[in-house]
Amino acid sequence: MYKASFYNIFLFIPETNEFLLYNTYHGGIIVLESVESKVFNEIISKDSFSLEDYTIHIDFINSLIEKGYIVNSNVDEIKQYEQKYHDRVKRLFYSNNGTFVLTIATTNSCNMKCPYCFEFDKHNAVINDKLIEDLETFLESVVQNSQNITNWAGMDITWYGGEPLVAQNVINKLSPKLIRFAEQHQMKYSAGIITNGILLTKETWSLLQKNQVKWAQITIDGNKETHNIYRPLKNIKEKNYERILENIAKMPQGMSATIRVNTDKKVVANFEKFLDDLNAYGIWPQRHKEIKIVNAWLRTYEQASESKTENRIPLPEWMHYRNILREIKLNYYNRWADQHNMKRGRLAFNVEKASFEDCWAVISPFSFVIDADGYTYKCWEVVHDKNFAIQHISEKYDREKYNKHLSYNRFDSCTESSNCKYLPICGTIGCAQAEYPNCSKYTKDIETSLKEQYLQYKQNPDKIVFS
Repeated sequence: MYKASFYNIFLFIPETNEFLLYNTYHGGIIVLESVESKVFNEIISKDSFSLEDYTIHIDFINSLIEKGYIVNSNVDEIKQYEQKYHDRVKRLFYSNNGTFVLTIATTNSCNMKCPYCFEFDKHNAVINDKLIEDLETFLESVVQNSQNITNWAGMDITWYGGEPLVAQNVINKLSPKLIRFAEQHQMKYSAGIITNGILLTKETWSLLQKNQVKWAQITIDGNKETHNIYRPLKNIKEKNYERILENIAKMPQGMSATIRVNTDKKVVANFEKFLDDLNAYGIWPQRHKEIKIVNAWLRTYEQASESKTENRIPLPEWMHYRNILREIKLNYYNRWADQHNMKRGRLAFNVEKASFEDCWAVISPFSFVIDADGYTYKCWEVVHDKNFAIQHISEKYDREKYNKHLSYNRFDSCTESSNCKYLPICGTIGCAQAEYPNCSKYTKDIETSLKEQYLQYKQNPDKIVFS
């Protein structure tokens, strides 16, 4: 006996009279035409069925069984997913392998005064020499208190702030110590930085390379018209937008960068002008293999007390706008590619994949956010807010203080977990710190996005890959 998978999402596309069948557990998506959709619609109306009931359509049924859209009737998929989820967490964080993931705020000072910033405590603290020594001791205590770990696979560092380059001397002093610590414990060392880009001079790029910083995330909120308003400098006489572009253009070979664009409706409206500016500075599309552009949903933080938020994109509409931005980028890139005899690009069909763990920063025993005062946290969105501080790095690692975070999981956090088809792909439940709107709105947006992308594929199959 068989049954339709609990995690199937069956979507009607009226424009083409077709159905999309999407499964949130395995992430597959296929198209069903008229006859097939009628058969499947009948199947999902039953608790179970026999293959003998569908001998005429046996090839179709077998293909759905093979692809996981139909499962054996005695399979409890909800328990199966939960077991796989817990097994993966255990394998990732409670086996004999361990990876340090450190986000280090060199300072909470910043040269910008972004009105939407979620860091509300702005006292001017910088990691001092004493804290650098304390951090070494703290990390060693983590190792000593993790006797089950026989293989320390890696140490991943993210330099953070405030603006981390305001205190770039901390990066210069602390990096050699962290690299040496990684070598002593046979860890593969990697590092990156999240910066506003104002201080990314040629000399700074060299300093970062010397300290094995291989990647940078640089925030630019659209073109000059929006960026200089959304991300103003404290010193209003200094160059802002143009300086960041000049600095990115100086990025040396061997580095990679992501340009993060915090996006609202105004940024969308001016997005092509922003791409024009990147092009003019030789940043993108010219260096598209090294430099990526990522649009991020611009959240509104109540604590920021912003006066102008009328252009914010509601979360349920974000995927729609993300699809628009993806097409703008593709069209722009292809025009450039045609002019330079380059291969044209295509969009990947963006399907949400199942997650079998939640935010690593929270649930990993070896992940820490460290502020400029030497306190540890489990999320960089609350760094510097002492209400969320866990312990000080002058103390030995006390694992019990982290138990609340380490025990976080989506099944205990979601009261509807046993009835929710979207739980495997739910991004609103994977964060232990942030509060999001009702997840049913978010999941509706996923359905809209799938339909939009499929219609885009039908209209121009050379533009988007559907497989």
